[in-house]
Amino acid sequence: MLITVELSPDLYTQIQDLINRKQYLSVENFVEISLQNQLTLEKSHQLTAKTIPFTTTKSDVLSSLGGIIKELDEAMEIPTSVQTSEAISIDEKRKKDPIGGLINRLLPSKIVLRMLALQLANKNSQWIDYKEFCEFVVTKSIQLRLQIERQERKLDVTRGESLKVGLPLKDTKSQQRFINFYIGKVKSDGSFDGILGDLELGVIKKHYHDGIYSTIIGITKDGLGLAKLHSPVLDDVLRNGKRLSTPLSNEETLFLLQQIKRVRPGEFEFLNLVFKLIENGSDNPTALNRNIQDYFISNNFSTASLKSILVGCIGRLVEMKIIKIRKNGVYTNYQPNINANLLAKVTSLPNMDAREL
Repeated sequence: MLITVELSPDLYTQIQDLINRKQYLSVENFVEISLQNQLTLEKSHQLTAKTIPFTTTKSDVLSSLGGIIKELDEAMEIPTSVQTSEAISIDEKRKKDPIGGLINRLLPSKIVLRMLALQLANKNSQWIDYKEFCEFVVTKSIQLRLQIERQERKLDVTRGESLKVGLPLKDTKSQQRFINFYIGKVKSDGSFDGILGDLELGVIKKHYHDGIYSTIIGITKDGLGLAKLHSPVLDDVLRNGKRLSTPLSNEETLFLLQQIKRVRPGEFEFLNLVFKLIENGSDNPTALNRNIQDYFISNNFSTASLKSILVGCIGRLVEMKIIKIRKNGVYTNYQPNINANLLAKVTSLPNMDAREL
């Protein structure tokens, strides 16, 4: 369909400047992308259109996202009066198993918990409607991913440092995966899947009121503790325009490691095993896969799931900066990173409430 659009000379000059800098293919390409972004914004019902200027450095790009996150969440400070719910303890089998391989990042859970705490505070309630919350978080997370993806496409982002990993795409399958992994869903026995349930950070349950069944969601004391911790991504980069140094702060990493150790000891054991193998020379995918098979066999895990679980574990270790990935042509190597000492520290500590750290 052919549509004629009249532009002011100043606006046309600005668009042409972006094209000359290879940031758009043509005026038509600029208009099409702008319209797609606007339609995404309109679907959110609450967001206001905002253009992020193109920049050439990683710090500038990430700083430019500050305006977007302020629109995504007008108030990032969590009030002290958030009501919490009692955690649902996970079963013994889940405690002994590593976390599923498809959950390869923990930052999305922090974003979900911050939004959940804010929504509970805004409604002054211990519980909010699960379906409404899922729609709220998915809409905002899609918009955040779109903006991050558009900027990171022009940059050499180090593997494991991209802010978009784990956030949903626009297709319904991706959105449902995000909900399943980072929010959770209630099972027939009353338990619920997802990282919030795996780490006892949130609660999802069925609710009966006035003859109507619904699903509601709340936050535990540990979940609120993590939501309140200072976040390099949410508080430094997106709110205050500072340079990104790490996806998670040391405090967040310590909190998560202690929570994992207390609630999911099997996952904590697996994190330690993978790190020690890397430290002792199994520093590439082939050697690591070969030397970790004994663990799977002795724990009656299917070796068919080995690769998926290992990849997920590597992703979480990279995100927490316990290990780093180095590429040399087609070869990949793993090395201990600056937060390896945090894993050793939590290993040496007794099991305690993560909020006491």
